[in-house]
Amino acid sequence: MTMTKRSQSRLQKPPAGTGGKVALAGAAGVPGREPPGTAPAGRPHRRGEPAAPDSPSVLIVDGHRAANFSEYTPALIGMIYNRLSASASGLYRSRFGVGISEWRVVGLLAAQPGLAAWRVSEITGMDKAAVSRAVASLDAAGLLDHDVLETDGRRKTWRLSARGHRLHEQILDLALAREKILMSGISRREIEKFNAIARRMLANLPLLEESQTRKDAARRNAAAAKKKRGRKQ
Repeated sequence: MTMTKRSQSRLQKPPAGTGGKVALAGAAGVPGREPPGTAPAGRPHRRGEPAAPDSPSVLIVDGHRAANFSEYTPALIGMIYNRLSASASGLYRSRFGVGISEWRVVGLLAAQPGLAAWRVSEITGMDKAAVSRAVASLDAAGLLDHDVLETDGRRKTWRLSARGHRLHEQILDLALAREKILMSGISRREIEKFNAIARRMLANLPLLEESQTRKDAARRNAAAAKKKRGRKQ
């Protein structure tokens, strides 16, 4: 279809009240609205001006990149973990005389009796020294029984004693009540989906560790090569 000169003139004419300038579309389709610190749409990015974030985990604050704590998944997990652990530790210690570290050991041994301390550390991700202290404390309180490995008399596997099982039942009831409050307003389907994602994240953790190990090795090799070149000179 051929456009008349009159039609072209009508399209090119700025809307009334704009002073002859057409507002540029910005973020989220809002005319003239751009995220703070970013170049408005319609003009090139200028030197020294921060680029628009390429991830929802990043935002621009005063011209600098910053983690967006409402979208950065590790930060959200960390905040939930820290606040849950702090409140649980104080509550369990005041009511039952054990802290969060001891509870994690008790909870795991209830589900998987007969574990060595190193295996408890491996499964929970707890520091080996923290596991050792928790096991020693629980053992001294009569909450654990142990078996000595036939292949190595110095090694022990641990399980809950009758007293340990009674304690576990008491804390479990409280832990489940806390979980129910935490998950208020979240459907069973959403919880199942979240747990599935969390398990996948756990499975990905070794990839992070392997990546860091490779980077550390590369840095050591580069430092050694630089030192060797310096000696030759």
